[in-house]
Amino acid sequence: MEVDPPAPGKRYQGVVVERKTINPNFDDPNRLFHPDEYHCKVLIINSDADNDQRWVRTKWLKLLSKSS
Repeated sequence: MEVDPPAPGKRYQGVVVERKTINPNFDDPNRLFHPDEYHCKVLIINSDADNDQRWVRTKWLKLLSKSS
């Protein structure tokens, strides 16, 4: 994934390691979510810090490749 935050700055690349709904009342595994309804924990791979993980709104993520 590529993180494209609304503020200008460095673009980060990373791997999604967890996904969670923003409102826990709608946490249903069979439901299709709109990008505004959940966020992802992303392991940033081009960060200067080790094991840099951040919660990012899904609408700010850009898919680079799918896992097989």
